[in-house]
Amino acid sequence: MSLKDLTNALNAIAAKQPAVGTVIENDVFRLNGIPDAKYGVFAWTQGRHRVDLLSGLQTLNFYLYYVDRVDTADKSEIDAQSTGIDVLTNIVRAVVNKFDLDLSGDLVFQPFIQEKAVAGKGFKDDCAGVYVEVGFMTDAYEGCEDEFDN
Repeated sequence: MSLKDLTNALNAIAAKQPAVGTVIENDVFRLNGIPDAKYGVFAWTQGRHRVDLLSGLQTLNFYLYYVDRVDTADKSEIDAQSTGIDVLTNIVRAVVNKFDLDLSGDLVFQPFIQEKAVAGKGFKDDCAGVYVEVGFMTDAYEGCEDEFDN
């Protein structure tokens, strides 16, 4: 599975999640540039990808985010974080099952709360959610037509 195939799969599967209103690629803070963004937001950024030439396996690493607008006065942050864990788990599970992939490790979620941006840093709204680093393991040579001589 290529990087492009995997990112397309992440986007398509995330868009089908009932709690996801907007999908953002490559930079979670692009959310600030979408005036009509529908929350919850699924976003991903790329991590460091790895190819093991001996085993023929590659690990495509991503940070996956779930972000929701919250009202800090009513303490809805936990609701956003709980939903985020469920949504991201569902997305990862669906990708793994659909494409018969393995993961490079456990899913370890980092919850966050971020109040409105100050001096352009952060989100434009009060937000909360979670993010997780995930490594999808797949055949590094799938889709390669021929080997090339040097």
